[in-house]
Amino acid sequence: MKLSFGMACLVLALAASPVLTASPAAAAPHDDAGSQAIARAIGNCSDPCVISGSNGGRIVDFRAAAAAIQNGARKSVVIDGYCASACMTLASLVRSKVCITSRAVFAYHKTNFGRPIPLGSDLNGWISRNGGYPEFGATPGVLPDRVAQSFWRQCKST
Repeated sequence: MKLSFGMACLVLALAASPVLTASPAAAAPHDDAGSQAIARAIGNCSDPCVISGSNGGRIVDFRAAAAAIQNGARKSVVIDGYCASACMTLASLVRSKVCITSRAVFAYHKTNFGRPIPLGSDLNGWISRNGGYPEFGATPGVLPDRVAQSFWRQCKST
């Protein structure tokens, strides 16, 4: 009887402990929200998150995905193909976590509101000095490979 009562007290004490209840429950919603934000923008991806073809989309979705990546939802992003418009915005926002392969192609244009897509000031400056942003719906501008390599690090070969 004493053993049962003692065990019951131990179970109650452990159940009330903040250490046991805080960590797993608190981490799961953040990871789920981050993964959902990434999926809305570029689809489901693992870690590293590989982008092999993205025409962009809603900038708000790509900004949310970038925030999730910055907050640890993914450790890194590999651009391994076409990355246009809002995808390029994401790559600019999380540049320190991005590497590019030789197949990476970055395309840009004005938004459907007539403003340039939001990029870092260095990227914006290069685009402005080299013809500017094409209108939304027109043929997008494309960063030459050597230029892209000056803004993003090359992925290591495996």
